[in-house]
Amino acid sequence: MKFLVLFLFVFVAPLSTWAFENSITPEKGVELVKTKKAIVLDVREADELTSGMAEPARWVPTSSFRSNGPEWKKFLGEMASQKDTPVVVYCAVGGRASTIVRSLRKQGYTAYNMGGFRDWKAAGLPVKNP
Repeated sequence: MKFLVLFLFVFVAPLSTWAFENSITPEKGVELVKTKKAIVLDVREADELTSGMAEPARWVPTSSFRSNGPEWKKFLGEMASQKDTPVVVYCAVGGRASTIVRSLRKQGYTAYNMGGFRDWKAAGLPVKNP
């Protein structure tokens, strides 16, 4: 039993903190778009876009991020002169967004994990068809 408690404390607790680090609600994300001209970034894959995407979002699939592909390189190239512009990232549920937010922050960007597209829709925020 002591081993289980130690395991949870040492390995699982930091993961839960990591998952919520740098998170933002969809409503706060929209507020950032309006006030600081933040960029909303949808990192879901193409087959996940059938349900739509956030109205202000740009699309760069996670697969392009992982492979350092052309879409990701283009995004970073466009953002190079805008490092002070916040980037609000979402995927389906927030896991992939968290990975990309950490990477962007390591590169000097201000980035937030907005969670999943379902959170955006649940908040009643505008959706577009890609």
